[in-house]
Amino acid sequence: MHAALALGEFTDIPAVPIALANLALDRNEPIDVRYVAFTSLQRAGPTPECIALLRRFLTDETLGSATSSLLSSWHVE
Repeated sequence: MHAALALGEFTDIPAVPIALANLALDRNEPIDVRYVAFTSLQRAGPTPECIALLRRFLTDETLGSATSSLLSSWHVE
């Protein structure tokens, strides 16, 4: 969980957002770890890459509504 939190500082490195998204979407991980990865990913801001990654979350049973709210706050449909 600490690593996922720390990675939020490095979302400008190409592989980091992808790794965070994959971790957040991994249903085998505890929800705490998934949510920290999700919030770290959102720290990248509304970049095209981040938006594309977050759209994968919209169908996730756990993080879908939070993702919808985040994208809405960024004025992304």
